Amino acid sequence: MKLTDRGEMDDKLVLADINSPFAELNSLDELQSKYPGLMMIIQEWFLNYKDPGKLKSRGYAAKGYGEAIIRKPHSQFVTYNQK
Repeated sequence: MKLTDRGEMDDKLVLADINSPFAELNSLDELQSKYPGLMMIIQEWFLNYKDPGKLKSRGYAAKGYGEAIIRKPHSQFVTYNQK
């Protein structure tokens, strides 16, 4: 989920345990189809968990966006530990 917190990017990754029924889903469209309203509930939670009105949503991003966020620090971790 792409969020802005006080003008700064504050994106959140929403992941599912591999043993969860959600792990079988491959896209946001599938999530919305099988669990109508869940994406809205998740978004509302993130928008209000700190202080209502402090965060702004820029919507959900595609799977590849989240994978890229994970890939960069993972690559840095692997490089660091090979030294």
